[in-house]
Formats: sequence, structure tokens, C-alpha cells
Amino acid sequence: WRVEYPWEEGHARFDSSDATLNAVWELSRYTVQAGIIDTYTDSNTRERRPYEADGLVAATARGWVQRDFAWARHSHSYVFAFPTWPVEWQQMTALLAYADYWATGEADLAAAYMPLLVHNLRLQDRDGTGLLNCSAVTRGGCAAGRAGQGHHIVDWRPAPNRSMFAFSEHLSVTQAFALAGLGRLGSLAELLNLSALAASLAGEAAALRASMEARMWDGNGTGRWCDGACSEVGWRSGVTTSAWMLWLGLLPAASVPAAWSQLAGWGLEGLGDYGAFV
Repeated sequence: WRVEYPWEEGHARFDSSDATLNAVWELSRYTVQAGIIDTYTDSNTRERRPYEADGLVAATARGWVQRDFAWARHSHSYVFAFPTWPVEWQQMTALLAYADYWATGEADLAAAYMPLLVHNLRLQDRDGTGLLNCSAVTRGGCAAGRAGQGHHIVDWRPAPNRSMFAFSEHLSVTQAFALAGLGRLGSLAELLNLSALAASLAGEAAALRASMEARMWDGNGTGRWCDGACSEVGWRSGVTTSAWMLWLGLLPAASVPAAWSQLAGWGLEGLGDYGAFV
């Protein structure tokens, strides 16, 4: 079984002396070929629409085996304008625009959607702490419908395991996506000669980082980020926080070994396929 979307043989190949490794690569390559229709989807038969995280996983995977970047751009454009419900997924659109630039060498996709990309970082949901609070009801905010849990992937029940992450009003992953997105959009703004916007984004990034360091950084030992404001989560720092801070490049070098050790102790299977990919 497979969908029928154009596929060019010979765009990628892999071969090694290990038959098992070769089989794993071929299974992965065929999954991309067989499972992708004319847009990336959460599921071709269940939630049949593009999700931002599928852009991260499926579009990146297709880019490894096909020289076809228009396919990803088509779906990116849709989720930029019509984001899905998780806060982190909305924030991820900045990363997708940045990945498109590195894939194509062109920043025109970011140029076309820059105001939406900035909006999707959810900076408008900062409260008096200087941190994003996407668990409170604010006018036009991400939790405008109801307060509490259920607006983020990391607090979406039944998963993840509560031992992976402590819920609070100021989630570490939300701040991390916003800070990383500000940096990437700032770089794109510079490429587009939008100097005033680049300076504004740099200022926003500096302010958010200062708030994070003041309220979320545990300086004991080699240092680590708490799952939220440290006083709100009992100074807990779960594996989810370590994983995302590592991936987004927000840990100082001295803190990286301890974070990697925490991830290794948890295990790849425990992180799930999405966590394993990033």
C-alpha cells in the first residue's frame, strides 16, 4: 500500500557493510515515499490536515531523500495561516520558516508570512513575570477559552508521563520555543534587510532570556532549567525540559553533559518517536 505522489528515484541512496542498517534505512525511505500525500498530515486517515510538528518530521525527512522543496512550502504556508491548537506547534512555525531558508537558500517564505510568524510565538501571552503564561485566560490569548492544562503538548493528558515534566503556569518548553523562534526570525529579518524588525526581535529575545534566567534557572551544580519558574515547580527539572533545551541550543556548555546523561538514563523508547526525532 502507498499513496501516489510523484517520486524521483535516484535522489538519495545509502549503502553500508551492515545489512540491518541498510534495511532500517530502506524502511525509513519507503515510509516517506509510501505515506506522504500532497501535504504532510498528522495522519492520512485520522486527523487529515497538516500539523506543524509533521512539518518538522515529515518535511525534513522528505528533504533528505527528495530534491523537492515546493511540497514542504505548500504545507508550511497552510499551517502558518491556519495553525493547530498546541501552543508549541504554533511557535514551531518560526522554526519551519528558518528550515525552509536553509533548504532553499531563499527567505521569501518568511518574508511573506513574517507578521504571522511573530504572532505565532505567543509573546502576547507574557504576564507580569516577563514569561509566557499560556495557562491563563487572556483576551485573544492561547488559553482564551478556558484556563488550566490542555493547551500544550507537554501537558496534554494522558501523555506525557508526569515524571517527565511538572505542569505550571510558565512552562519551560513554551519559553524555549519563543526564545529560539525570536532568534531565528531575527536572523531572517536581517537577511531580508528588515533592520528595525531584527532589532526589535533581538530586544524581545534579550528580555525573555533575562526573565527566564531570573525565574527558571537553577544555578546549583552545573546548572539546569526548571520545568517552569523554579519556585512554582519545586525546582524540578524533568527530562522533557532537558530534551527541548538541548535541541534548541539553550543550555550553556557546562550544563550539556548532565542533560545528556538524564536523557540517556530515560531511554529513547521513553521519549517517543517525536522526541527521538528531534
